[in-house]
Amino acid sequence: MQDFKERGYVVIRASGSRGPFDVVAIKELCPALFIQCKVSREEAVAKRLMDSFRHNPPLIPCASYRQRLMVKVVGEGIRAIEL
Repeated sequence: MQDFKERGYVVIRASGSRGPFDVVAIKELCPALFIQCKVSREEAVAKRLMDSFRHNPPLIPCASYRQRLMVKVVGEGIRAIEL
């Protein structure tokens, strides 16, 4: 979230809401960014999550917003996919 704040986004954290997204990032004149966050211990699980997100996004893709899945693989770093 800090990365988005440093780039001028207003960031709203909604984790625990049981909704499809954990973070919403908004910046003037840019499409809104809806972010789903996951943690995995295995790269293979992260890949499956990303494939599932790519083929079944929570929202219909649209020009007015973007959807991103960010998966932290424990000990390896963050993987991300954006639609």
